[in-house]
Amino acid sequence: MAFPHLTDGEIRALSLKVWDNLGRVMAEAIHLPCLRQRAWQSRRDYAGAGTVLTNPAHGLILASGHIGAYELVVMGGFMGGFEPTGVYQELSNPLVDSFLRDLRRPMFPGGLFPKSHKTARKVLSIVKAGGTAAFLADQREFKGIKITFFGMPAYCNPFPSLLARHCRAPLIAGRVIRALGATFIFQADEVSVPRTKDVAADIRVGTQRFHDLLEGYIREYPEQWMWTHRKWAMPPETEIETPVDATA
Repeated sequence: MAFPHLTDGEIRALSLKVWDNLGRVMAEAIHLPCLRQRAWQSRRDYAGAGTVLTNPAHGLILASGHIGAYELVVMGGFMGGFEPTGVYQELSNPLVDSFLRDLRRPMFPGGLFPKSHKTARKVLSIVKAGGTAAFLADQREFKGIKITFFGMPAYCNPFPSLLARHCRAPLIAGRVIRALGATFIFQADEVSVPRTKDVAADIRVGTQRFHDLLEGYIREYPEQWMWTHRKWAMPPETEIETPVDATA
């Protein structure tokens, strides 16, 4: 759907690169401590952070997708002088969940919390107080809102845009792309979230704009996007799209 001009052979070659990317993602997760240290010592890879991640007065939201070395995106916040708070999806295997959480925790001095309503309230208070929140925001979310992604309807998480709208904080889309060897290049773009009298519409527009940026990232490096599974699945007919709560 995304690349109708590609031949079957080219699509097969791209699919094999996606499979290769999955192996790299797993290896990078295991080596997060040394990759984090390398990123801190070699700031050249994060030279683009300073152009966007300037210290705001109203907090910061840093959102990314599962593209490239996505575990390292949060290091862009460090380079900008922030202390990010992370939100993650708990894994069903508690041993694996604990193992990965321990690897990730040093990258989130503001705390690393599992996704929940309690966490949402905590993160809201952190950003309102001028803190930084970091998310991976390309997962399917049936309790979210429906937007357009690669020309198809997809349910997505509106929380980053809601935070930006409610706290008047900048929403930054970040990515870390692999270059030659073990070189990682950080890029960040600000997502404009409108602030009109229609709060729900503002959040929907911000969520759409974030996914438009993410789509551009993926089109540029399609072999480095991991989160392809059931992204466009629709909820059962009995489930109705949950409207955004303007008072959240």
